[in-house]
Amino acid sequence: MSGKGTLTWTNGDSFKGSWLNGIMHGFGMYTWSNSDYYVGTWTQGLKDGKGTFYPKGSKLPAVQQLYLNALRERGLLPDMRKQNQVSHIHHYTSVDIEDVKKCKRRQKKLAKEIKRPGEQIIKGHRSYDLMLSLQLGIRYNVGKITPIQRREVQATDFGPHASFWMNFPKEGSQLTPPHQSEDFRWKDYCPMVFRNLREMFKIDAADYMMSICGNDALRELSSPGKSGSVFFLSQDDRFMIKTL
Repeated sequence: MSGKGTLTWTNGDSFKGSWLNGIMHGFGMYTWSNSDYYVGTWTQGLKDGKGTFYPKGSKLPAVQQLYLNALRERGLLPDMRKQNQVSHIHHYTSVDIEDVKKCKRRQKKLAKEIKRPGEQIIKGHRSYDLMLSLQLGIRYNVGKITPIQRREVQATDFGPHASFWMNFPKEGSQLTPPHQSEDFRWKDYCPMVFRNLREMFKIDAADYMMSICGNDALRELSSPGKSGSVFFLSQDDRFMIKTL
């Protein structure tokens, strides 16, 4: 059992998030039967890294609530609000309408204040073709190196002889798929070294490709330096790509 999904135990506890070989592995949300819940990351079934515990009935900070709502809308967290909707119907009918309007105005104002940085790359953007090429190249090379049996890095995994060129014609080839951007040439630097680095930092290959090469476009951040370098940021803010 691997990928993203929800498991509910007979005692009422549940976990919605990433799984690997039947155990919790990656980002997710664990909910106890008493409605306490924990949002964080797991590695091989154990809590790992930063996370937050929320006891039943606790009030979240406004910014944190907006963040969790965004995760629910993207399907990364279960929407507990829907489960409690019926029990709150009578409460909503007694709430003053003016208070509801004020609350909505505050939420909209707060959403503007935490606007994510960068410019989303859409079709027609100056970096659109470059973004498509980056996503395709990364997806191809990470997908190619991941199934290879894991081993320790060797001296031969470094240097010019460990880097590989690949042509990506628009119409596709025997090794590469057709794509929407222009023909491009791709160089993969020391793939075994970078694969081991990702594993050392507990970055799941599937999550890595989904973050950078999924359906969401990247965002462009212009560098203030004299080099003219451009930074590309994944939509979930986990990874950054810098041009050289």
